[in-house]
Amino acid sequence: MTTRRPRRPGGGRRWARFVQQIVQRDYGKCHLCGHYGAKSADHIITVEEDNSLFWSAANAKAAHSYPNGCTDCTYAAKQLGLDPRPVYCNEIRNADSIERGRKRIEERTGLKLPEGGISGPSAEGRDW
Repeated sequence: MTTRRPRRPGGGRRWARFVQQIVQRDYGKCHLCGHYGAKSADHIITVEEDNSLFWSAANAKAAHSYPNGCTDCTYAAKQLGLDPRPVYCNEIRNADSIERGRKRIEERTGLKLPEGGISGPSAEGRDW
């Protein structure tokens, strides 16, 4: 008898459609670094804080995540000789605040990201 592996929360087709909608809405612009090419979604208020916001589009923004890292940040880090690894903005942020995640990206890449964050839904994940 084979044991089926439990499905990870948010996996599957529903998650893929949700991410696609978020990326299209944000035009593929990463809310953390401000560069285009994001193909994943990031929860503004982490799921650990409030699981009821998992499927909320107002609580999600496009972000660079594995396996599609930010080419601009990666290039900048390599040019300065800081870090040759690909930059995955969502993983760098982890469960930290957005401001802390942006600071860590700046430290790793040597880039000066735009002040005040990226336009769109607020840091609380709401459009007001």
